[in-house]
Amino acid sequence: MLVKKIFTSFFVFALLVSCFAFGGSNQAFAKNGEDTSQMKATKVKHIFYDDKEKAYFDEKEGGYIGEVYTVENGEIVDELTPDEYIDLLAKQEENEKNLKKDQSPKVNTDIQALAGSSYWVYKEDSNSDAIFYGGRASIIQQNPGPESDEFQISYSWTEGYEITGSGSIGTEAKYAIQAGVGFTWVSSATVASTHTMTIPAGYEGYWRFDPRNNISYGSLYVVDSNSGYMTLMDDNIRAFSPAKMGSQLDGNLVSIKQRMSQ
Repeated sequence: MLVKKIFTSFFVFALLVSCFAFGGSNQAFAKNGEDTSQMKATKVKHIFYDDKEKAYFDEKEGGYIGEVYTVENGEIVDELTPDEYIDLLAKQEENEKNLKKDQSPKVNTDIQALAGSSYWVYKEDSNSDAIFYGGRASIIQQNPGPESDEFQISYSWTEGYEITGSGSIGTEAKYAIQAGVGFTWVSSATVASTHTMTIPAGYEGYWRFDPRNNISYGSLYVVDSNSGYMTLMDDNIRAFSPAKMGSQLDGNLVSIKQRMSQ
């Protein structure tokens, strides 16, 4: 054990030395060359505050966060301040931690088709909704300058459903889960619209869309058609369904702005 600890310590030290020798750790620099080690950390591990730019930097995107809007049914209904958005992202990260699979007993790790005398039943324990980190939803619009300018940029995003459990889940079981959730199940939803983005001179920008999902937590049972006896098959079901107030997907619209390549 002592030898292992000594070797590990030496490996970490050698790695640090090599990082400094080659100009610093790769993690300190974003893909456009911004040095995140010179920025202030926030509640969110991949978001930093850049004092020089007076803006939040998203290390995942390699760009600065600009306008942030709440979207319902394809319409802008609210604008979030940077601090409100950071708080929302922190809450999202906490939600994602809570959604990790419980260490529940695995009663059946391969949930597939049943014989004709039995059927599936899903019992929901609780449900909630959350916004999850999405991706680029528009073209990348460049503004070579010489001044800041406004651009009408179209965006679109499609979100599908996901069902997870302790094992694989067959088609019939999925149907039972979809029928048993405490909200209107949606298998797929899309949002498509256009909104104005202000892009500084020498920057390029695009829209990222973070979709809202309804989430159901519950257990899956097999019911014997003759006796009515229920057998627990999986108590670790998580079902994710796109959320929409009307005909289009809901979520957050986030502008990302990067320095143009020289």
